[in-house]
Amino acid sequence: MAAAVVVDTMIASAWLGAKQSRRYAQWGPVLRDVTWVLPFVVVAGMRFGAEVAGWGARRRTVLDRLVSRAGVVLPIEEVIDAYVDLHHGASAPATASARRMTRPTAGSPPPLLRAPPTGVGRRGST
Repeated sequence: MAAAVVVDTMIASAWLGAKQSRRYAQWGPVLRDVTWVLPFVVVAGMRFGAEVAGWGARRRTVLDRLVSRAGVVLPIEEVIDAYVDLHHGASAPATASARRMTRPTAGSPPPLLRAPPTGVGRRGST
């Protein structure tokens, strides 16, 4: 069984670029043969960044594949609420989207963490 390593946003995001970054070159040998564990806030932050930057389907697919290969640590209800409270007001569109989300049912990941099918997930797309 491969070792599991918690990976933060700065390192995980190095795997998203078209070109190899210095961070990728530095951490690639260390992280190549381990199981990645991504805290939900890392996934949420990268998806929020992709939304704000207007990423297209191809770049979003790269992000979704990265997330699908990792284990995602889901928070308890109190952590979800604290995360929303911290980000409340930081971005009006994100706040409006958060209000439209429903609470997850027991055993299912929050909507924020579900990987959308390719081309889905941006406002106005179907």
